[in-house]
Amino acid sequence: MQQIIPFKVFWLWLTKHPDCIIRAGCADSVVYDDYHWCFTEEDACTLLVQVIRGKRPVAELFIEPAHIALVRRENGLCAL
Repeated sequence: MQQIIPFKVFWLWLTKHPDCIIRAGCADSVVYDDYHWCFTEEDACTLLVQVIRGKRPVAELFIEPAHIALVRRENGLCAL
């Protein structure tokens, strides 16, 4: 069953459930869940996802919420 969620609602849920991430990325690269995930706002127009292993940053994903309207949820998985 498919469910559409507004991105703002998804981001709020995600910031409270960082251990629920399986993977994040785009067509060029993917980061899997063997890490600690940290969610912050860089500024009013940019969201930041930091992926950390121990005390070392492994990856940073910058998200411009103005470019994402909805998140599609299917069978317990979410896709932007």
